[in-house]
Amino acid sequence: MNILWVDDNEAIRTNASLMLDMMGHQTHTASSGKQAIQLMQSNQYDVVFSDIGMPEMNGWQLAEYISEQFNQSITVIIVSGWGAEINEEQSKKHNVLSVISKPFDMNQIESILNSIT
Repeated sequence: MNILWVDDNEAIRTNASLMLDMMGHQTHTASSGKQAIQLMQSNQYDVVFSDIGMPEMNGWQLAEYISEQFNQSITVIIVSGWGAEINEEQSKKHNVLSVISKPFDMNQIESILNSIT
């Protein structure tokens, strides 16, 4: 799959990218919602993983943009330290497939990606 990982934390972006590369996926990373939008204008993605708490554009706003601009052809997954506090209704409102709590592990990511294919 072609995957975009969006998080303002460089260590999380780096680790996620390495993990997804080890799984055999093509991965790009972005440090903000605005940078993610720029990448989406020149690349095709199957899945976008996004943090919620980012400056300028949060993960919910990015999920709404993706839903509107790409007609839900890109699967959005939220990855957040607030994962336990997010309810299913909130996820559906923003067309988010799933919410993963930080810290996450390779098995969680692999399981979600397997459910998409």
